[in-house]
Amino acid sequence: MGRDVKVKPILILGVGNKLLKDEGVGVHFIEALQKQKLPSDVEVEDGGARGIDLLALIRGRKLVIIVDAARMGKSPGTVRTFEPAEIIEKHTRGFSVHGASLADTLKIGEHLGLLPDIVIVGVEPETVEIEIGLSDTVAKSMKKIQKLVDKIIRERTSSGAS
Repeated sequence: MGRDVKVKPILILGVGNKLLKDEGVGVHFIEALQKQKLPSDVEVEDGGARGIDLLALIRGRKLVIIVDAARMGKSPGTVRTFEPAEIIEKHTRGFSVHGASLADTLKIGEHLGLLPDIVIVGVEPETVEIEIGLSDTVAKSMKKIQKLVDKIIRERTSSGAS
């Protein structure tokens, strides 16, 4: 009952809800990446707010980079990385600002032995209100996100995103 389709080893996964302003930063980032030429071993996916369904997307990968809005208590637009264990330990609720908990999804994936190498790129939202589009502050963080994602790919694999 497994997938017959061969998956690319590297997945960049944007999660969030575009209807809630900065909560959609991960999805907006994926939309920007889809317009770029990417290495042949890299796939990008809009994970939306799918929660537990994300496990089907990450299964069988070598590296997964998840981009999501994250309340970190930092200045809006701050970008930093998290390892899954950090989120699982500290944030069983509340890390992700959308309804489906990323921490819960990672915890279940870990329990089932489905997690590949995962890095979460968290972006501090300025506002999470019903409105489409990003705040100027978070929109300006897109280049920082791109540079960080490129660095993660370079450091954790032999591939380099452009």
